[in-house]
Amino acid sequence: MIPHAAGARGPASAIPPEDWLPVQEGLLRGLNHALSNRLASVSALAMLVEGSDRLPSGMQDVLSDDVQRLGDLLTLYRALPAGVESRREPVRSGDAIARARALIEHHPECRDLTMGPIVEPEDAEPMWLMGRDAERASVLLLLSVARGAPSAPELDVTIRGEGGWLHLTAQCAGAEVDKVRATPEYAALGRFANVEGGRADCAASPRGDAQVTLTLPGLSRARAKG
Repeated sequence: MIPHAAGARGPASAIPPEDWLPVQEGLLRGLNHALSNRLASVSALAMLVEGSDRLPSGMQDVLSDDVQRLGDLLTLYRALPAGVESRREPVRSGDAIARARALIEHHPECRDLTMGPIVEPEDAEPMWLMGRDAERASVLLLLSVARGAPSAPELDVTIRGEGGWLHLTAQCAGAEVDKVRATPEYAALGRFANVEGGRADCAASPRGDAQVTLTLPGLSRARAKG
């Protein structure tokens, strides 16, 4: 039986700024580094072709690729501000995990991270969450496990739907249960899950690695609760 949360919900987000801001700082540093590199590349190429009627061979493709990369990075930036977002919306858990993975790959402690494919079963309902909470919670899930592991973490994520509940489990080779439970990301994930009527658990997998499971009500159960 999944425990339901008691207490009122805030008008903005189930993840308060004080929980999100420490995570955001590391992500911003990594994304700033990536954006700076892309901008330097585009700027240098723009200077080379300034005043020329024809681009050197291959330069158009390079410019096009870098513009696309800049667009992708700016999309990731939109997940970071902890401002007010008051509208709930259905979000596929696989999409949220994929965006979270793209974000944490820029975190200074996760640049060597590897992660297997994300498979979302057809019977897994969407989540019903506020604003950017789905990907923010997914970031907390992935970071809590990755930071409890040695360098170059190898993450595996499974998604399971059962009886109107969603179970998102992240496991990392070499991660230790005590270290994961001591991370601020795991504590923040637990508070978020409690507000949303779910829970977060950390336990050892059959192979001995720490795994964290975030359990949340699916769309139909969340809407029924009002």
